[in-house]
Amino acid sequence: MRSCIHTQRSQLTTRSAGLVIGGLAALALAGVGVAGPNDSCGGVDAGSCYEANGSPGCDCSDCCEQVCAIDPYCCEVEWDETCAAIVEIGESVDDCPDRDCNGTPDSCELRFDCNGNEIEDAEDIASGFSNDLDGDGLPDECEGSLDVVFVLDTTSSKGGPNNLVLQIREDLLSEDSILRTTIDERSNGCVRFGLVTFKDYVKVEQVLSFDEATFLEACTRIETSGGWDYPEASDRALLEVLLEGKAINCAVDLEEPGCCIGDGLPESCDLPRVCLASEQRFDEPFREGTGRIVIHLTDYLPGGCDDFFDQTTDGVFAERIADLAGDTGTRVIAIADGGSANLYGQEYAERSDGAFLGRCFAGGIPVQAVADSLRSLDLGDDFELSCPADLNRDGDVNGGDLGLLLTSWGISGACLQGDIDGDGTVSGSDLGAILSQWGACN
Repeated sequence: MRSCIHTQRSQLTTRSAGLVIGGLAALALAGVGVAGPNDSCGGVDAGSCYEANGSPGCDCSDCCEQVCAIDPYCCEVEWDETCAAIVEIGESVDDCPDRDCNGTPDSCELRFDCNGNEIEDAEDIASGFSNDLDGDGLPDECEGSLDVVFVLDTTSSKGGPNNLVLQIREDLLSEDSILRTTIDERSNGCVRFGLVTFKDYVKVEQVLSFDEATFLEACTRIETSGGWDYPEASDRALLEVLLEGKAINCAVDLEEPGCCIGDGLPESCDLPRVCLASEQRFDEPFREGTGRIVIHLTDYLPGGCDDFFDQTTDGVFAERIADLAGDTGTRVIAIADGGSANLYGQEYAERSDGAFLGRCFAGGIPVQAVADSLRSLDLGDDFELSCPADLNRDGDVNGGDLGLLLTSWGISGACLQGDIDGDGTVSGSDLGAILSQWGACN
């Protein structure tokens, strides 16, 4: 094997390293044995396994020994880029990176720091750095209005005993819903829900709405079927949500030929609503000053509209959609319930400052893990409004806003339009905010 490895090393500058390393990773996953403990592995001064470290071996013993069984060069001479690439490719197939080498996959280790101050939420509250007036375990500054959209793959590959789509449906419909309880805590009860499903085509089941009963009725229609002609339209489903009903020529705006969404587009777009399986578009925009969250679940690569995945088109297109999510402040909780979906799930999560869940749980990903991911999100400045007293969002604080405040005067509850300071009651402090901000918004 040594001469074969040397040949592959010498070719890394002239052919795709991914293909070479993919072959090495396949050998590892096929059961290449580990020769036993290696003195170069797991040392106190050993460098990282995830990058070239200039010395033999690396810091994570198990990982190091597995790689050196494939390519002894990594322990005998130097841990270089090829050794690190074997780790990366092997883990992309295995789904479960463990970069801190503690035996628990990284995606199962959520940090509950919802205000992003590098202090765990529980310690934040216990030390007095943050208030928790409602006693739900979340710092009060992490709670505010939310718009939450579920974007779910409903192919029959999701129809097994560990089917997360159906688990999500049953949880949402339950009186003791884990997801709805978590969302209610983070939103202080001020939340709109939306639902989009997809196979090869995208179906808008429910646009964003405060009407929880209508949303739950839409959830009852979630069923899994078909889907053997993968890939699926996971990218287009996310794009439809991000567009908020706007028309787009993907060939111009996202450099994806043959994709047009909306009306009034060039004649070169054969279908005005490519990939939409219903006349309904996701045309209810997200609210300003609101946390925008998409819970996105699939188990296969994007590109379902034509049942073909091409890295140079579908792959790049998915990456641009991930960037669009980040640019619009939409946090994606990406659930990649399958190895081939992991790469783009990670892109959606990382580029949007969201969260990623891979298949790292015995028996499948539990609903509780989805709720924990939602609870852990650092929503940063998402709840801030550029002009809070401009209640009707017309760019001015004037009599129209004063009228809206007076219609809710003295009322207490969640999501009140006149509750400018967010204390749950429309009162004198909100009137003071109107008067102090009177005039044109900056």
